[in-house]
Amino acid sequence: MRLAHVDAAAGATGPMLLGALVSAGLSSEGLQALVGTLAPTARVEVIHLVAGGVPAVHAEIACQDKGPQTWQQVLALLDASALPERVLLSAKKILAGWAAAHAAAHGLPPASRYQAPLSLPDVLTAVAFMWGLDQLGVDQLSSSPLPMGRGGSIQPVTAELLRGFPVLGVEPDVETVTPVAAAILAAWAVNRGPLPPMTLQGTGYGAPPQGWPLPGNLRLWLGDGQGDGLEARQLLMLEANIDDMNPEFYDHVMAQLLEAGALDVNLVPMQMKKNRPAILLRVLCAPDCLVAARDLILRETTTLGVRVHQISRYALARRFIDVETPWGAVRVKVARLPDGTPRPIPEYEDCRRLAQKGGVPLWLVHARAQAIAWEQLQGTGEE
Repeated sequence: MRLAHVDAAAGATGPMLLGALVSAGLSSEGLQALVGTLAPTARVEVIHLVAGGVPAVHAEIACQDKGPQTWQQVLALLDASALPERVLLSAKKILAGWAAAHAAAHGLPPASRYQAPLSLPDVLTAVAFMWGLDQLGVDQLSSSPLPMGRGGSIQPVTAELLRGFPVLGVEPDVETVTPVAAAILAAWAVNRGPLPPMTLQGTGYGAPPQGWPLPGNLRLWLGDGQGDGLEARQLLMLEANIDDMNPEFYDHVMAQLLEAGALDVNLVPMQMKKNRPAILLRVLCAPDCLVAARDLILRETTTLGVRVHQISRYALARRFIDVETPWGAVRVKVARLPDGTPRPIPEYEDCRRLAQKGGVPLWLVHARAQAIAWEQLQGTGEE
């Protein structure tokens, strides 16, 4: 599995991220061709320079029509493009998160995200970055903690995008991470911490703009990771032994943990000292969820302590597709095995809802959705 790690000790902007890709081997001509197909007036200004004694690249997208574009207009632009599906879906995730963060940062209702203003150069930067990762064969992106000014320099939308992302306070108090960089890394940086284990294959350096307050460049590490095509992620396992709590309360505790960001919560029957029956509460979460999950367990249960273990998780890559059954639409999760074989798994809640509505057996809806998904995957050559 090909990994890309962003070392953003010098901060992060869209042109720094794009420049690092070009420095690492991405074709600047191909980048220009891509941008031109999305916006005829757009061009990529690629500048090769030596920053901090290291050859680096600054790649900024400029266009006559700078926007703003609403999220609905952006969707129309992307849907009309000939982008590969994986790039299209990746870019939509970035921009949808950005639009939602804009609404939240300004105290607007969630529905207003469809009218959130997004500048065309920033939209093109997000799309171009995901296209560049795809061109370089990157399967998984990670990032270091991000340096942030300590006060009013942080834009509200940037702060909203980086909820749960590890950040470091730096001087001087100026913007060192732009919204487009925050949107990209918040959406796709799976691991957020030190450089993950990899067999290093190359590096790229993204140069900051002139007058940048932090020294150095954004560095991109490219290498092969462990896991045979699986998504590798460093997670935490929280555990607590509970033997004196009303069993009715566990449903509330589990719901609260999942809402706080836990990836999984399970209960395991066990015997404690003096042979007392008890429950082992286990919570899987990302490192940035540790404090919230730990404090919730201590507050909502009768345990007196929480154990924390760092673990490595290898997971199948997955994405979602929609299929149309005789009873309605079903979302299907498509996991990909290490040998490339897809495994379609219909979403239970969708199948249950349609079974109840149509008065048909649940197994029938599930089986039909899975069969239709197989046909759809075969039609795209993914079987």
